[in-house]
Order: sequence, then C-alpha cells, then structure tokens
Amino acid sequence: MQYREYIPHSSLADHIDAYWTLSHDAKAEQQRILPDGCVDIILNLGEDCYTDSGNVKIENGKTVLVGPMTRFNLTDIPSGAALTGIRFRPGGFLNFFRFHPLSTIRDNTITLEPACSPDLNDLVNKGLPYLDAYFSSRQEQNRSVLGPIIDDIRALNGQVKIPQLAARHFISVKQLERKFSEQLGVTPKQFANIIRNRAALQAIRNKGEGTTMLDIAIGFGYYDQAHLSNEIKKFSGAAPVLH
Repeated sequence: MQYREYIPHSSLADHIDAYWTLSHDAKAEQQRILPDGCVDIILNLGEDCYTDSGNVKIENGKTVLVGPMTRFNLTDIPSGAALTGIRFRPGGFLNFFRFHPLSTIRDNTITLEPACSPDLNDLVNKGLPYLDAYFSSRQEQNRSVLGPIIDDIRALNGQVKIPQLAARHFISVKQLERKFSEQLGVTPKQFANIIRNRAALQAIRNKGEGTTMLDIAIGFGYYDQAHLSNEIKKFSGAAPVLH
C-alpha cells in the first residue's frame, strides 16, 4: 500500500491540512481510521471500497464526504484501490462549502453530487495542482472565533474544562457548543477528548525507558492506568499494550 501526503498552496493551508493519495495493488487490507477532528473529501479513481466498517460503499468514479468522527472507522482497501483525498483542518470545510451544521453527518459518509465536489476528470488530467485551483476559486474568508479556541485545546492536549475554555475566550458555553456543532460537527468536549486521546496514544508509541503507563495516564489527566486503557480502547477499538 502506498500512502502519500501533499501540502496545499500556502493560501489554502489555514483551512486544508493536506491532499493525500492511496494506491494498493496487493492483497486486500483493512485500515483502522481514528478520529482527528477533521472532515475529508475522497475521490475514488480505482476499485470500489467499503468504509464505515463495511456499511458504506465508495464506488469507482464517485466522491464522498467523510463527516467528523467520534469513533474509529474500519475501511476495506481492495487490490486496485486508487483514492485521492482532501483533509480539511477542524472548522476549515465551511470556508469552501455551504454545508452546516456538520453535526448532521457526524460519524457518517455521504456521496457528493458532481456539482458539489472536485471534478474527477480534471483531477486525472491535471493532477494535484488542479485541487489548488479548484479550492482557491471556492475559498471564502469566513472569520470564525473558533481558530484560537481550537489552538488552545490542542496546546493543552485536550485537558481543559469547557466552562473555563469558554470564559477564557469570552463566549458562553451554549454559544461555543453551537459553533462547534455547526463548524466542526462535534461538541467542544468531544473535540477535546479526541485531541487528548491522540496525544496519549502518541505518548504510548514514543514511551521511553523508565516511563510507565501510569505516568502517561496521570500526565494526560486519566484517573489511573485502567482508565487510560478503557478510553483508548473506546477511541481506537484496541487497548494499548500495558506494561
């Protein structure tokens, strides 16, 4: 399996995290996709694929929108797969498309009509530079209050109380929840948990000698090792190796 990421034009980088391609010519594989607070547009240039744990078919020549995720997703990658994706930063999607609230497609994948997505023929003929031109033509300069709040949550590795977060950014909890629902498709608490789980998983993968799982659990605000294990399992579908 070959997976590659490409940086979008600098004028798009505040809203688009990356373009990516995936191709596969060997035996079919199953990929486990974890929540990251983003949404993706996926264009299928190869064989049909199944996502959402086998419940949704991404047909050849079709384009889908993968909504914000709060749980892991299993995607079957067949031999002959050829996918191109656009991964939007949290809150970035609505700078290009009038589609909200994003909470209506939380944990779902929907097919996009050709008029609402990049053109597959242009992508094949012009390559990834076409995506820069396409999204540059659609970009709107929406001013959102969520940018600094998202940065704050990330800087704190998701370890923040939502009332305190709202107060720090001079917004009510109710307003904050509404804006997150519209622009990210998840609640502030769900987004914070996603960020915390991802950071804890990364710490587990990079765990050095002398660092225990209890150290990581306490460091990321979990009660104990068992609490960390249970939360990671809910998030990723598999418990971390504990030792």
